[in-house]
Amino acid sequence: MSQSHEVPAMVEVYKKLFVLLVSVTALGIVLTVLHMPIAVTIIISLIIIGVKGKIVFDSFKHLLLGKNILILVFGLTIFFFLVILLLPFFNHENPITGTRDISKEIQAQEPAAEEHHGH
Repeated sequence: MSQSHEVPAMVEVYKKLFVLLVSVTALGIVLTVLHMPIAVTIIISLIIIGVKGKIVFDSFKHLLLGKNILILVFGLTIFFFLVILLLPFFNHENPITGTRDISKEIQAQEPAAEEHHGH
């Protein structure tokens, strides 16, 4: 098959890929208006992100780089994403900046807000 015949076929594949990604993105946007518990919304959103990542990974893994490098980059991306999600749990005493989380101390010192502005 010549290269001129491959281009229209690839354009059709990429059009279908675009429609699929837009549809999955629209599903994620619909989640923002549904009234669900925050934990459920986050879990579903992470699943949607994973599905979109898998779609893109599978669609473009044949381009430019070897499969092993793409798997490594994808794995590192997931690893660092999880590290960023877990950072608040380790922020009580930050050895890198020498700071510590004092938000709970500040909240304990603040007087309780009066209901209805003094009524």
